[in-house]
Amino acid sequence: MDGNWEVYPAELEGELALFFLDFGVVEEAPIEALPYATRVTLTLSESRPNGIPTEAEMGRIREAEMALEPALRKQASVRYVGRCITGGRADLYFYGPRTARLQDHIATCLEGSAYGEAWE
Repeated sequence: MDGNWEVYPAELEGELALFFLDFGVVEEAPIEALPYATRVTLTLSESRPNGIPTEAEMGRIREAEMALEPALRKQASVRYVGRCITGGRADLYFYGPRTARLQDHIATCLEGSAYGEAWE
């Protein structure tokens, strides 16, 4: 993943949250070719009582990111811009053009992964 990535712990709706953000996007914004935001929510199977993933779960989140980011960039011209982990879920955020097949591309990328059926 290219960009200027940073991690920030915070509180969101009374719960601990971890944000992983590409601040390189801020330097480029607005990007006319990427007007739409898409969120992919992964339901965590292993999280601590504070809602933050275990080390093993964090590895699965990274695997999902590594599957989604290059494939969606190539197939749907989207850009991965960050994630928020809180409350037993990981929300991954992408900017891109409107595309009718984006859900299909996401499903294909996550098929066979730990999140094959555990995303929305």
